[in-house]
Amino acid sequence: MPCSALRGNRRIAYNLRPIRWSASVRNSAVEPSPNPSETRFVIRPNGSLSWQQAMVFMVCISTVSLGIGLAFAWMGFWVILPFAGLELLALGAGLYVSLRGNDYREVITVSEGRVTIEYGAVGDAERVVREFSRAWARIRLEPPRGRTGRARLLVGSSGQFVELGRCLTDAEKGRLGQRLQNVLATPVATWRSE
Repeated sequence: MPCSALRGNRRIAYNLRPIRWSASVRNSAVEPSPNPSETRFVIRPNGSLSWQQAMVFMVCISTVSLGIGLAFAWMGFWVILPFAGLELLALGAGLYVSLRGNDYREVITVSEGRVTIEYGAVGDAERVVREFSRAWARIRLEPPRGRTGRARLLVGSSGQFVELGRCLTDAEKGRLGQRLQNVLATPVATWRSE
């Protein structure tokens, strides 16, 4: 769902130049920051399958499928082999699209005067970076529209909002919105990394 391996242990740069995700961004929801007056939230999809596990799965399924196809081809039903190949091609494409979606990240950093939101895929050269004044930043949780709609968590100010947590459930969006609201309401002098 939206949203390559992480490289380096560098801290995320907060500007419009291409940035690298640090290795700690991949594994934590709230990352301790080197700056004590800064809190960082990392949102990522719950990817239960790694690239290596997907390769092992694909090899196992291919072995079984092609083995059955070859057995039927030996019995004279050779038409089965192209269809087995098409099935494996479709499975491989589906796995690739699914695993590529696991590279999506959203990083929200609340510092003394700014709220910085970065989002994009790990390994891409550039990500989108949006900054808002902390004093004017607002959190909005819009309820779902219709029976099949999803709630939207918005952060922004001056009429410009960014949607957060596209890969979260409605309940998780509510909890994240509440935590962001608490961080924004806390006086700067009492901040510390969670």
